[in-house]
Amino acid sequence: MSVWIPVLLAGAVSYLIRLLPVAALSSRPVPAWLARVGPLTAPVAFAALAAATITGSAAEAGVGVLGPRLAALVLAALVAYRTRSTTWTVLSGMSSSGSAQSLPERSGNRRRRRPRGWARRIARRGPEWAMRPVGRISATDAPRSTAHREVRARR
Repeated sequence: MSVWIPVLLAGAVSYLIRLLPVAALSSRPVPAWLARVGPLTAPVAFAALAAATITGSAAEAGVGVLGPRLAALVLAALVAYRTRSTTWTVLSGMSSSGSAQSLPERSGNRRRRRPRGWARRIARRGPEWAMRPVGRISATDAPRSTAHREVRARR
C-alpha cells in the first residue's frame, strides 16, 4: 500500500495544478485580446503537433518517410481550408496519415544486391569470421610457453 501513496499524491497535485488557475480566474472577466485569441488555440496546437511529428519521423527514419507524411499534411490543410471544420480536418489528417504509414517505404533501388568481396565472405561465414586473428600474433598475445626452458634443461 505504501507504493500507491506517492502515485495518488502525484495525481492529486497534477489535478490541482490544472484546476487552481481555472477556479481562481473564473470569476474575473476575460480580456478582449484573450477572447480573440482563444478560438485559435486548437488549430495552433494541432499544427505544432503535426510539425513535430513530421520533422521527428523524418529525422529518425530518413527522407523516405517524409513524402507520405507531407502528402497527409497537405490533404488535411486542403480539407481545413475548404470546410473550416476542425473535426473534418482531424479526421482526414488522421486517416490519410494512417494510410500513408501502412504504405511500404520506397527506396531508389528495389533489387537487393548481393554483397561482394569481404562483405560477401562475412555474410556467408558470419561476423565471427571477420573478427578472427589474421597474420602474426604478437608476443603479448601469444600464450606463454615453457618449451624453450625444457630444451635448455636437457642439454
